[in-house]
Amino acid sequence: MSLDLYRKIAEDGMREYNLARSKLKEEKEELLKVTRREKALKEAQDIIQNLAKSVQQKAHLQICSVVTECFKTIFGEQYAFHIHFEKRAHKTWAKMVFLEGDVELNPKTASAGGMVDVAAFALRVISIILSKPKLRKLIVADEPMKFVNGEEYQERMGDMVQYLSDKLGIQMIIVTDDDWLKSDNDVKI
Repeated sequence: MSLDLYRKIAEDGMREYNLARSKLKEEKEELLKVTRREKALKEAQDIIQNLAKSVQQKAHLQICSVVTECFKTIFGEQYAFHIHFEKRAHKTWAKMVFLEGDVELNPKTASAGGMVDVAAFALRVISIILSKPKLRKLIVADEPMKFVNGEEYQERMGDMVQYLSDKLGIQMIIVTDDDWLKSDNDVKI
């Protein structure tokens, strides 16, 4: 092999080396940009998650206070409503529970006296109140309290429905055969 051939091989090798070195420098700069962007995105995500948690806590307080107040009005001071928030698969899941003192009750099995009906009705009311944009204050329901048992509970429920309607300005159209849910404002069809 001639000296010129070795020189050409060396020059080609130097060109490849310089090109690779230049490319490495560009890749390092790009990695630095991507790393900075990733850090900024994580910081933004933390801010958004903290804000969402704050909003969630405020909404939770409003929702639980209304449902709990309805429980206490109808069933007594020992009952309350709570929502557990869990992170699963990058989403927040809500698990609603009834409380009797410190004991957690499963809403699916703790329906004695119509607690599920009361909670569902209270949740309808609060969803109208908290909605953005504002919704028309109207509830249309077919037998929404059919499992509220016991004359005392029924009377309290009827009073609570009337109170919520008056206080919050919600018009309620309720289909029922129950005399205890009727008020002076009833229209019979």
